[in-house]
Amino acid sequence: MVEAALVLPVLFLLIFGALDFGLLFRDDLTIANMTRVGGRAGSVAGNSALADYDLLTATAGAATALQGGINEVNYVIVFDADCVAGSGCDPSDAQSPPSATVPAACLTAASSGSAGVVGSCNIYSTKYLLSPSQGGYLTTTNFGCGTGVADVDWCPTGRGVVTTQDDYLGLYVKLTHRMATGFFGASKVLTDTVVYRLEPVAIS
Repeated sequence: MVEAALVLPVLFLLIFGALDFGLLFRDDLTIANMTRVGGRAGSVAGNSALADYDLLTATAGAATALQGGINEVNYVIVFDADCVAGSGCDPSDAQSPPSATVPAACLTAASSGSAGVVGSCNIYSTKYLLSPSQGGYLTTTNFGCGTGVADVDWCPTGRGVVTTQDDYLGLYVKLTHRMATGFFGASKVLTDTVVYRLEPVAIS
């Protein structure tokens, strides 16, 4: 009995740890896959009016392995990742790499539940990863840069795709992973960011 009293707490700690952190690791891999699949779709779509629709559709499609489903996602930010002053790169250097830093104003707006930042980013809630049949807004009528649509703040049709002035697109996803046992806390926040160059189009 004494031995069991000493061993059982350690055994349960190992079991709960394997369960909780195994599921956490799976969600971490899933969010990384979501950003890469979504970012690539946005890159290929270029300056299509439905570029963000394509991006979000791909992102949602890669989220099926999330432990709590798509509702774990807090929000998605699609941002202009071109090199600008204050973003950790040198805008005076034509060869400077893009910035993987999400603009602070975009993060602030997303955290407060606000819309995107004009000329900088579009912010999408979880509803934009769900189709109308699922109670969401992921339908082409909510995109296209028209008045009152979701992608109007950083309109896809204004993104540079010609070889001399192509833009870089950044994709940031934040989600809250709910721990299964609660033994190691109630939840963990996971984020991931990727940057892709928009597929350039030769000038005709």
